[in-house]
Amino acid sequence: MPLVGVKCPHHKRPIKFKECLECALANDTPCGFPYGLLKAGSVLLAKARPKVHVTDLVGCLRRAYFGKVADYYEPPSQWIAAILGIFIHSKLEEFAPPDSKTELSLSAVTPSGVEVVGTIDLLTKDGEIRDSKSKRYLTPAREPNSANSRQINIYRWLLIENGYEAKTGVLEYLALRGATRCQKCKCELEQRDDKKWLCHKCKKEWDEDKAHRGTLRAPVEIYPLLAVEQWVDERAVILDNALKLGTIAPKIGKDGEWICDYCSFRKECQVFDTLEKAKGEAK
Repeated sequence: MPLVGVKCPHHKRPIKFKECLECALANDTPCGFPYGLLKAGSVLLAKARPKVHVTDLVGCLRRAYFGKVADYYEPPSQWIAAILGIFIHSKLEEFAPPDSKTELSLSAVTPSGVEVVGTIDLLTKDGEIRDSKSKRYLTPAREPNSANSRQINIYRWLLIENGYEAKTGVLEYLALRGATRCQKCKCELEQRDDKKWLCHKCKKEWDEDKAHRGTLRAPVEIYPLLAVEQWVDERAVILDNALKLGTIAPKIGKDGEWICDYCSFRKECQVFDTLEKAKGEAK
């Protein structure tokens, strides 16, 4: 099921998109969010995703499950970065390198018979997969993260399954806040020949992986194709069975629980965990 409306900060309750947009036009957006942003959210983000997507597999399976079986609402504040990311992606596609293929929507079937779909941002003529990630905060020392790296490898599996040549992968991170600035002087840092960063005013230094110029190109380790296929198959089967049988998929592990703070289904997830714990104690 799709995103169906907003958690309205003005009305203090969830409302459907139709009511939200009517209110925005009649009352000059009392919530403070521009009508265009609200309209964009209703068009660009409110799309049902019934199939098993690559991004479902690299994230929380329970989040993916709830997003497919339940209508949900989000605060418009969560859409700003997402809509900016969609716009940036569209322009990167429009001005892509010559002879490259962009927005390749592909599907493949796992050994257990589950269809997996995904859209590759860009494939160069030399077989390099490029995936763009727009982020509010970019920390070079933490990139590429494991989920993004695995996503590139699954895209490679999809491409090869569909007859494309895919050799390498690169993640191209774009910082929505722009280049790193000196906290004291507020100016952009300059990178020296030794790769360290320098504020030209106060002369403070940063290590190479502590700053950036608003972008980061991060090569991805390529995993053995068979291992990738096995991992995809295992995850896809879990999610597919949950959707078919109506059982709730497992949530993300301890190392990924930080994303729970941003999840639209946090309350539902907590209720399920509480019920499961009560069942276990009853036994």
